[in-house]
Amino acid sequence: MAKALPVQVALSEADYLVLLKHAPKGSRVLRCLTGVAEDDRPRRKGSYVFTCFLTDGLALRALALAHAPDAVAAIERALKRAREA
Repeated sequence: MAKALPVQVALSEADYLVLLKHAPKGSRVLRCLTGVAEDDRPRRKGSYVFTCFLTDGLALRALALAHAPDAVAAIERALKRAREA
């Protein structure tokens, strides 16, 4: 059985809000997005960080392709980091 890889994604506030608006009700992606915390690193103010599983990250990427294309690169970087860990 494949192990569940955690993915930590950092998104801009604008991308986060768009994805939150379009996430299907009751989905795991929506649960990941609602568990977000504001990134407190000084150079990253205004971005939001959350953790999800690899499968949820892939679903988030699909959602971003449709509604927030600017977020796709950040999500793909997070997915790549999770696979390499």
